[in-house]
Amino acid sequence: MKKFGIHTLSATLEEGPRRWTETRYFCHLAPDTRAERWEPGQGPLFGYWAYHHGPDRGHCTPPPDEIVRVMAMAGARATQHKPELLTPEGRALYERHGFRNGPFGRFVNPQWIWAAEDPVDPVRATAYQTELVARIRAHYSNEIPEYFSFFAEPHISRDLTTGHPPEYWGDPPCVLNETEQRNLRVYMNTARAAAEAIRREWPQAKILIPWGDPLFIVPFLRAGFPKTLFD
Repeated sequence: MKKFGIHTLSATLEEGPRRWTETRYFCHLAPDTRAERWEPGQGPLFGYWAYHHGPDRGHCTPPPDEIVRVMAMAGARATQHKPELLTPEGRALYERHGFRNGPFGRFVNPQWIWAAEDPVDPVRATAYQTELVARIRAHYSNEIPEYFSFFAEPHISRDLTTGHPPEYWGDPPCVLNETEQRNLRVYMNTARAAAEAIRREWPQAKILIPWGDPLFIVPFLRAGFPKTLFD
């Protein structure tokens, strides 16, 4: 195989009238000329998301060590997962390439009870902030997180999930019904409380809203969500 890139391999077995074809894909990587470790200012940082579980934990994915090895060969220097599931050999490779970890997207989830109130009870919001900071500290231990991502693949309603607002292509804008207005309020109040706490505790960290379609933030901004509370 001389050409770099993605290639397809198909094998067909015939037995009498029966015909069975299996197709697989493989990649011939070009020589990696990247530095062994990425540093700010060296161009874009290439990262990836993977389960890092492997078939022995119920996922049809390669073992974590193999994922890290292949992605490091492809130039990745960041991943969403921490290295706990790696063997000592896999962890050594992870550390040699200086894999950066984050953002972890499971800290901030919509708070459907107190965040739906209008106005929000400040005592309940403060209690949520205290509990959130404690969970984050327990996860990162002595590490200083670089990124936070709020809400895992969220949507405001069945009709308002991902994609471009209709007025972007000349159609009338969506008018939020009562349920959608409540859902938006929940997401906004949760995000505001979480972002304020994170800004106080980890001012250097970047806040990404959401873990999902970037246009999810459009209704937030139109409703007056502070631009200083996300990056």
